Amino acid sequence: MTLIKSIDNYINRLNFSESYVYLQANEFISQIGFSKRSDESTSKAFLGKLSDLDLESIIDNNKVLTAEFYTYDYSSKSLVKPNGVFSLLKNRIRTEIAGILPFIELKNSIYQSIGVQLGECTISPKVFMDYLNPSLISIGDESIIGEGAKLQAHFFNSGKCVIGNISVGKRCVIGAGARLLPGTVINDYSTIGVDSTVSGYVPTKTKINPKTFYKKF
Repeated sequence: MTLIKSIDNYINRLNFSESYVYLQANEFISQIGFSKRSDESTSKAFLGKLSDLDLESIIDNNKVLTAEFYTYDYSSKSLVKPNGVFSLLKNRIRTEIAGILPFIELKNSIYQSIGVQLGECTISPKVFMDYLNPSLISIGDESIIGEGAKLQAHFFNSGKCVIGNISVGKRCVIGAGARLLPGTVINDYSTIGVDSTVSGYVPTKTKINPKTFYKKF
C-alpha cells in the first residue's frame, strides 16, 4: 500500500472527506496536512479544499513522505473501520510471533505477509513493526535492525495524527532500542545509535550517536 492509499484510509477513518489541505515543503522532506477547519493554525501553506484538489499529483510532485491530520478524536472507532478489525488483529498477532522467532527467513516472510517491504536483511527479536501501517515500511538488503527497535509509521501527538513512510537503505545498522518516526529516510551505509530517535532525512554513510534525537526536515 502506497502513502496515498494510507492517506485515503485515514481520510475515511477520521471523516476528513470535506477537509482543508496544507503543504509544507522543505529541503529534505515534504509534509501534507488535513484539517476540518480552514483557519487551522499550521506552519504549512494552504492549498484548498480536498474535494477540489488532485491529491495524488500533489503527493507525487512534492515527494510527500508524511501526512498530518489535525484532530482531537483518537477513539478506536475513528481509527479502525469495523471491517478492518480482523485484519488489524491478524497483523498484530503476526508481528508478535515474528518478534520472538530466531529464524531470520521465516521472520522476514511473516513481516512481508502483512505488507512490510524487506530485502535480505536481519531483524532482531522484540522489534516493533507498525502493524497498523506495515506497507509504509521498507528495509534494504544487508541492513540490521537491533533488538527492541521501533519502526513507527504513525503516532498521535498535540492534537494531530501523523502517518508517513519509513525507509531504511542498504547496509544500515539500526541500534537496539532506536525509534524511527514517520517520514524517516535513512540512506545506505548509515548507522543509528542505540536508543536514538530519528525523524527525517539521514544522508548516506551518516553515523548518529547513541541516545541522540535526530531531526532533519
